[in-house]
Amino acid sequence: MPDYMAGWEALNRQMDRGASWSGSERNNAFLNLGDGTFADASALLGIDFKDDARAVVTTDWDGDGDLDVWLRNRTGPQLRLLRNDMPRDRHWIAFELVGTHANRDAIGARVTVEAGGRRMVRTVSSGDGYLSQSSRRLHFGLGETEKIDRITIVWPRGGSEVMGSRPVDALYRIRQGWRAAERVERNVAALQAGPPMSTPTAGTVAIPLRVPLPLPPSIRSHVWGEAAPTHWTALNLWSRTCVPCRAELGDWSKNRSALEAAGIDVVALGVDEDDPEASARWFASASRSAFPDKPLGAKLREIVEALVLNVRRLDTDLVLPTTLLVDDKGAIQVIYLGKTPAKDLIADRSWMGGVPPHQRSLRGGRWFFSMPRDWGALAAKLRHLGNADDASVYDK
Repeated sequence: MPDYMAGWEALNRQMDRGASWSGSERNNAFLNLGDGTFADASALLGIDFKDDARAVVTTDWDGDGDLDVWLRNRTGPQLRLLRNDMPRDRHWIAFELVGTHANRDAIGARVTVEAGGRRMVRTVSSGDGYLSQSSRRLHFGLGETEKIDRITIVWPRGGSEVMGSRPVDALYRIRQGWRAAERVERNVAALQAGPPMSTPTAGTVAIPLRVPLPLPPSIRSHVWGEAAPTHWTALNLWSRTCVPCRAELGDWSKNRSALEAAGIDVVALGVDEDDPEASARWFASASRSAFPDKPLGAKLREIVEALVLNVRRLDTDLVLPTTLLVDDKGAIQVIYLGKTPAKDLIADRSWMGGVPPHQRSLRGGRWFFSMPRDWGALAAKLRHLGNADDASVYDK
């Protein structure tokens, strides 16, 4: 394999594990000192996040005359708005150019503003950053300067225009060849801070599936034997070393009658192999013997891990507890990572059982439909694990 192909393979494996391209490097912002040098002002400006940042956009988002910054990250939070609130005694001027002989968006036009002994140049660009585009309006910060001396516009495909002084603290629309500047009224947005977002408990995630994932024959026979499922079933993976598992099983046993009334059976799938007797005693104590336990061996655990990772698209260790909510056809409808209350199982069973998959709209989140399910990869993984019969279910 060529070296560059091996490099791409390694990078793809890193990305599948949720790793960062840039290794959690902090964002940087540099201050132009006006003498040909720059100072690192990242921490001072509060922009030195350890996000896996990808794109940056500048625009006067709130219409107050200074440039705000949008950051786009690969990891969460995926969007950040850094609102710039400069003192009101700082002045500015901005231009929106419209081409007539040149392209309408005036891409490539260059504006020079001379004011207070300074000469500033901006160019209208398109696609000015990686996966990003800042506002096409050209913004000039003037500091304490209150008077513009001269404005020069060089249009693409030739031709230039020179304008005299204009009042500052204003946005102007300039059309090529008109030799006039139209003042544009700005919509000043009053951005209000929203209520603080509650942080979900780490490791507690529910993943409803828009396309249900059929269980393979090995797992079906392990749970139901030769019979077919007749109810929805919560397949719960647990370990006696898992503290949340005890709390979850205790909650489910306390609400056993409600689960049964909702048409949900519970089957526990222990993953401990070192001391089966100790695990059996632990499970009987945690679940109050309310549910059957059918411990998974190493091979069956690998199959369940392959099913979960095919949905998550992350090459990470299996979270415990994990629960697969399976319908009466033997297909996974929801995957729960972390401790899940019985009331959530009951609510999801009622909701997902009553609406066909193609008509569902997800409450409280987004469907995982932007990434099509990779059936071929799942089949290949199961074949690699020596489970040809299981793999054949996903050969589509």
